[in-house]
Amino acid sequence: MNISVIIPTYNRPCYLYHLLDCLSAQTIHNYEIVVVCQAYPDNILDDLANRLRLIPHHLLTYPDGIGVALAKNAGIQVATGNLIVFIDDDIEMPPTWLAALTRPFDDPTIGAVGGFVEHPGQATWWRLLYYRCFGITADRYVIGKSGFNRGLIQNPGVSQDAGWFGSGNLAVRRSVVQAMGTFDPRFRRVYEDVDFTVRIRDGGWRILFVPFAGVIHYDAKENSLNLESLVEETEAMRVYFLRKRAHGHGDWVPYYLPRLVWHCVNLQILGIRRGQLLLPLAAWRGFKRGVNIGIGA
Repeated sequence: MNISVIIPTYNRPCYLYHLLDCLSAQTIHNYEIVVVCQAYPDNILDDLANRLRLIPHHLLTYPDGIGVALAKNAGIQVATGNLIVFIDDDIEMPPTWLAALTRPFDDPTIGAVGGFVEHPGQATWWRLLYYRCFGITADRYVIGKSGFNRGLIQNPGVSQDAGWFGSGNLAVRRSVVQAMGTFDPRFRRVYEDVDFTVRIRDGGWRILFVPFAGVIHYDAKENSLNLESLVEETEAMRVYFLRKRAHGHGDWVPYYLPRLVWHCVNLQILGIRRGQLLLPLAAWRGFKRGVNIGIGA
């Protein structure tokens, strides 16, 4: 199978260069790299082009940010592989990663495959206990009628079907993308991958989690939203996602509002720890934004 690895990136060259080094060490080499650069200075772009000169690649440049969904769509437009892999620019993977991520596609029922994303320092005992008590994590990637997506905080070590997946470590058949459509550009920062993979699942394809295609995500702080803005943006996109799935009807509201109240309780606890007591208000602002976003395809 020919593979296209799409990397959307926003002016984080140090992380990007490390990622490219990890890709060059993979045990399989039948892939091209598509780098979608946003807000990179010209001297870095020149250096990047020089680094990629011996590798099949496409280098797309945008002087300003276009949003994560549009960046991924731009990569899809030029990708030539019959498997399309999406990864974040601030991850690290072992040499066997790409082989493990793409191997399950021998099964024609599988439309997408994702691997575990480890966040260093996250799986502490107190966080595991807190997440379990408050329903923030789960034994598998699941999403309910309330729109709150939950996933793994520890690698279970076994393959399993998933209800959704993030696109920081995701492979999809090109034929599935052609059938289901690309990323919805209204999701500028978050939830674009949840919407994308849920549409794949709803289209009748399996989404498979594989334990041996794990990556380490370093959560680079450069160009990231502050916590209050992230809470507002996430809530707005969650509400838009629910409205889109309900085709504009209000069936989702009775499931969502109680979960939002519970979420605000968690945010208040987090806000007390962080000294940011207005996090629940940010969630309510996001809710009001989300109900006013026009529904796309």
